[in-house]
This record gives sequence, C-alpha cells and structure tokens, in this order.
Amino acid sequence: MQEKSVWWKRIINWKNAKYVISSVVSSILEFAIFFLMTSIIWKDSKEIILIATIVGRTLGTTLCFFLNKYWCFQVYNRTLIQSIEYAILFVIKLYLSYFFVNMIVDAYAINPTLIKLPIDIALFFIGYLVQNFIIFRVY
Repeated sequence: MQEKSVWWKRIINWKNAKYVISSVVSSILEFAIFFLMTSIIWKDSKEIILIATIVGRTLGTTLCFFLNKYWCFQVYNRTLIQSIEYAILFVIKLYLSYFFVNMIVDAYAINPTLIKLPIDIALFFIGYLVQNFIIFRVY
C-alpha cells in the first residue's frame, strides 16, 4: 500500500531546516548589531535606525548568502549571477525593513528593536520563496 503524502512532510525536510538554521544564525548576528547600535552606542539618534539596519543587514546577509549557497541549497555554480540576484533581494528587504520599522516607530513611539523582529520574520518567509524558486534554483 502506498503511503499518502502528508502536508507537513513536504514542509519539514532537511533543506528547509538548514535554511531556518542559516537564517537564524544570520539574523542573530544582524539583530545583535542592530541592538548594539540602537541601544548602546547611539541611543538617542533617529538616523541610527537606518545605519544600524544597513550595517546589520549587510553583515547578516553576507553570512546568510554563503551558508545558503553552499550548505542549504548546495549550488556550486552561478556565483556571480546569484550574488547579483541576492543583492537585489537584499536591497528590497533592507528597504522594507527600514520602511516598516521607521513607520511603526513614528506612529506608535515603540522601541525599534521590539518591532524589528516581527517585521523581519515576515521578510524571512518572503526571502525563502525568492531564494528557493529564483536565486538558488536548480536547472
């Protein structure tokens, strides 16, 4: 008798687990840099949200690109094209993160560190789809 395909078996697999692990490691780096820059170094500067977002996202994204390329998706060719596509995704996610954090901080006077996490979780799912089906697709 053939086993019926269970929906969760299609979602929970080793490739998806590695993507989550690489994203969590990269996000911890990004979040730590954002926290240090906004809470400790330049506590009272509004411009620091943009600077901290750029610095944190740049370092976190660089780490995540290499983890995803070589460990998660195991694609060893097309590095130049993939890095350009990844850079485009990076800029879009960077802008969306900054835009929504800044908008919510302005509207509700919330600590930017608190609102950044749920926004970046939403961007995480969008990023996975783009990477899986566009950037690191296998031909």
